[in-house]
Amino acid sequence: MGIVMALAAAQSASAAISSSGSVSPSPPQTAGADPVIGVDNIGRFTITPSSVVNSDVAIIGRDLNGIGYAVVSGFDTATGSGAVWNTNNIIVGSSGTGSLEILDGAIVTVDFAGNPGSGDLVIGQNHDSVGTVVVSGRGSLLRIGDDAFIGHNTSGPGGTGTLIIENEGFVVATNDAASGVDTVAIGARGRVELDNGRLRTEDLDNNGAIVGHGRVDSELTIANLVGGRFEVGPGDRMVVNGGTSGSLGFDNDGEVAVVGGQMDFLEQFTNSNQAAAVTLLNGVVHFPIPTTGFGFDSTGGVLASTGGTNDIYGTVRIQGASSRIVVAGESTAVFHEPVTNSGSTIEVFPGSTAVYLQGLTTTGSGSALSVHLADPAEDPDFGSVEVSAGAALDGTLQVQLAGGFVPSLGDAFQILTASGGRTGTFTSEILPSLSSGLDWELQYTPNSVVLSVISNVLPGDYNADGVVDAADYVVWRRTDGSQVGYDLWRTNFGRTAGAGAGTSSTVAVPEPAGILMVLVASFAGLFCRRPSAGAV
Repeated sequence: MGIVMALAAAQSASAAISSSGSVSPSPPQTAGADPVIGVDNIGRFTITPSSVVNSDVAIIGRDLNGIGYAVVSGFDTATGSGAVWNTNNIIVGSSGTGSLEILDGAIVTVDFAGNPGSGDLVIGQNHDSVGTVVVSGRGSLLRIGDDAFIGHNTSGPGGTGTLIIENEGFVVATNDAASGVDTVAIGARGRVELDNGRLRTEDLDNNGAIVGHGRVDSELTIANLVGGRFEVGPGDRMVVNGGTSGSLGFDNDGEVAVVGGQMDFLEQFTNSNQAAAVTLLNGVVHFPIPTTGFGFDSTGGVLASTGGTNDIYGTVRIQGASSRIVVAGESTAVFHEPVTNSGSTIEVFPGSTAVYLQGLTTTGSGSALSVHLADPAEDPDFGSVEVSAGAALDGTLQVQLAGGFVPSLGDAFQILTASGGRTGTFTSEILPSLSSGLDWELQYTPNSVVLSVISNVLPGDYNADGVVDAADYVVWRRTDGSQVGYDLWRTNFGRTAGAGAGTSSTVAVPEPAGILMVLVASFAGLFCRRPSAGAV
């Protein structure tokens, strides 16, 4: 289709369509050709209120040296109509640099004719190109009838593409047709920036970045690919609504970063790749509380609190050996709904605290709680877990020492507190080595788990063979001989290493004379000649 223009009656007085520089055809409203703005140099094209332009394929920034600017701007309150550009395909930054601005109530429709297979928007088409589209202002609308490619090219590496939606601007990529799926594909060099803006599509595949304050809707599950990133900063809130009610809404193989802002996921979320990450720094994230399943259900990757205080809402489950919850950077992670660890690891670093307001359940031998210990007299001290409701324990306790920390006798670490009660125990422990003469003691109470450093020296075991017996009396006679030493041996006679302090012995203590007789008989037996094999 060539360029066909329909101008409102009020247009003639205001020269509502204009062009300058490298524009073909010039003026661009010439019938029988498609507009190219920025052919091989700088070109500009402007549509102002009450003007309507209809075209087929539009290219902004075509050649390597082409720089194209197109502005569709404004809404005329007197006539009740804004600037409108209807086209079947738009390429912003083909091999050059292109910019399209849709401002102050203007409308751009891609695929206005409703032709199947047409209606594509491409921002940053080829490798060296740069494309930028801005949709700004209440009532400003970019409607895409088919697919949108941002920094992405299905036939090879794309260029650099940026879509900015701000000040209540709206971008919608769907023709609501019964067949076919309209997709927004964001490549590795693609970026969507929201500043109180909204993006709606049938399908969203992100391998670039979606950042800022606003809302993202997809009728199908949102795929955040390995290179993809969703991010909010201080003061930002992003609402993400993927899939249908009760289904998987967000499949994360990349990164979700909540840095001082808030991110709300309205449907179920999963980390499904070991490289996947949800990281919070003074942030808030809301996952749903579905009637079945979990709001956040991870089979790989990490949910990490990296600094400050972070609030995690919604039911959480981590499962499998490659899935983790990490609390680090002297941060506090507050989980407001129940958390289940099924065969995964929860790791808490020095000075950090994991708080579970509605309980923590650990199931399966592959599950682990990993805590990092530091000097309890210094700041930061050891990592800890606080459970306001019940804590059900299982799996392995893993303990690591912070760099340079050497535990000493009497150190005690309350690694878990459960005000709602503790059930179960760890089935195994992996504990660091201690200095000679020291050992770990793990104590369970109805509401806590405490790890302490104790002495492993058995009082009265003067020959250090792990048992207090008659042989120790002989060593005492030869090396000590004091009444205090004798009393210590007598009190602990019969004890073995690991029996525990304060354990009473039921073994009768022999008198010194009896001990000597036993020892003499024992040594004499060593010199008795055994009969030969053939003796009668």
